[in-house]
Amino acid sequence: MNNSAINILGITFKLRSKEEIIKEIKGLLTSRQKSETVFTPNAEILFKAYRDDTYRKTINSASLLIPDGIGINIAIKALSKKRSERTTGIEIAEYVLGAASKNGQRIFLLGGKDGIAEKAKERLESRYENICITGTHHGYFDKSKNSDENSAIVDIINNSGADILFVCFGAPMQEIWIEQNSDRLLYVKLSMGLGGCLDVWSGNVPRAPKIMRSLGLEWLYRIVRQPKRLRRLPNLVGFLFAVMKQSRISQKKERREN
Repeated sequence: MNNSAINILGITFKLRSKEEIIKEIKGLLTSRQKSETVFTPNAEILFKAYRDDTYRKTINSASLLIPDGIGINIAIKALSKKRSERTTGIEIAEYVLGAASKNGQRIFLLGGKDGIAEKAKERLESRYENICITGTHHGYFDKSKNSDENSAIVDIINNSGADILFVCFGAPMQEIWIEQNSDRLLYVKLSMGLGGCLDVWSGNVPRAPKIMRSLGLEWLYRIVRQPKRLRRLPNLVGFLFAVMKQSRISQKKERREN
């Protein structure tokens, strides 16, 4: 791909292949800059950002945005007539885990219910040889920037010496928290917002079979496994209508210019 950019509902993505994303991640992992950020927005996150100016600025502030989910692939095709290689946040996070285990970089897992991050740590340590997960903490605390609980969590992360931080609160809180606290993280070079990854790595929630993932049907598998996700469908429908509206406006503009 040629790294051309596309704007979807006010969020700007660069169109990259999986190999290009991994190459950029390698650069971030070796960057001398402090607190690089990676967000993995899906259609629901984009629709939240579309309706919230502040959250949209937060998403656009990331060092790297990775489009996650079939909904965004549909939007890219509708708005640009281009096909985008589907790359999920969890796949890139697992690349980071493998690279960190080889490079001796330390990881902190933040989020999930009590005990989930610890269980994910145990399972990841059995999966990746020499991986160094220096700390974990659940996601149930007062996340207000200046709260005592939040300051204590920041201190725990700093004391762990972590180079890489995975934040799994779900949207929009994980991206907001990363943006608000990145300048207080003394050693973290890379922070990633990763939604439900800890639930998957802990074994608490299984991923869809590979065949469903390859067909772009992981969303359907999740709904079957967790029917409560049905309540999120209005956001997905809203996202598609908003993309259709953006597409119509773009087409009218092109006709006027031609």
